[in-house]
Amino acid sequence: MTAPCPQPAPIAFPSRRAALDFLTTHSGLIICALFFLTGLFLAADYGVIGDVFRHREVALINLQYIRGQGDLSGIPDSFLHWYYGVSFELPLLILEQVLGLEDFYYVHLLRATLTHLLFI
Repeated sequence: MTAPCPQPAPIAFPSRRAALDFLTTHSGLIICALFFLTGLFLAADYGVIGDVFRHREVALINLQYIRGQGDLSGIPDSFLHWYYGVSFELPLLILEQVLGLEDFYYVHLLRATLTHLLFI
């Protein structure tokens, strides 16, 4: 006579209450993760607004000035876009140059992704 096969132990599923407790205590983290992932997947679909090129131009002029490759006397009088800040644009431009991005599609994808991550 053969010995009977042992029965596997029942799988312990978490209770509905435990799942609800997890969701309520970590709801902020879950929402941020959803926004983060949504932005990463949709960044390629963001449109290009009209002043993106002006933002980059201001960052380029400021980077040239910081590196000592240019001075403010060489900037044309028609350059009226000094009200654009460089605290976000300059690091973006430096990262763009470090990564070696030259195609505007990839430059725009980087800008859209980092803008989304900044404002989560």
